[in-house]
Amino acid sequence: MLSLLLLLLCFVFFKTTKVLVSSMQESTAVETMAKIAREIESDEEHFAPTIDMSMSSVNHEISAQLARSAVRSTINLPIKYVVIDTQTGRMGRYLAAFRGNRIVVAVCYTQHAQRILALSYGISCILRAHDDHKKYHFVVDALRHINTIQSVEDSDLVTIVGGNFGAERGGSYVEIARVADVVGEFENN
Repeated sequence: MLSLLLLLLCFVFFKTTKVLVSSMQESTAVETMAKIAREIESDEEHFAPTIDMSMSSVNHEISAQLARSAVRSTINLPIKYVVIDTQTGRMGRYLAAFRGNRIVVAVCYTQHAQRILALSYGISCILRAHDDHKKYHFVVDALRHINTIQSVEDSDLVTIVGGNFGAERGGSYVEIARVADVVGEFENN
């Protein structure tokens, strides 16, 4: 279903829907798009993480490596969620490029970053005001957002990707913790 939505979005974005629909009946066009989406979804390799890709043309090597490490953690450990905070959307785009198979929630501090990441593979975005006073403020917000979609357990593992040095520097750490530990630390500070 996700592939169908992405395919339709691509058709609309690249303005090819009009060409497709004008050459056939509208119902046939939708059936064709659905057939293509089903074919893509049946391909196991299409959804496999691509953590071994070359990063030779990457401008922000540290952010890209942190994203790769976050995706690798979801393969090697029973991670349920990946949570990031972002000013620019760069980290979310890197995570989308590595095509992880876990829920990624991006806590965005600007509408621009939210709009960019809303179109990225496997990223769910929320917009919030930046709060420097609490260390895990963005993680708790992301977990609340996830909890509206599916149940979050205290024993679930979460990978957190964040930065300590501002938007210009990007991400600077990857942290893996249990939900109970993150929420407990947030409440104690």
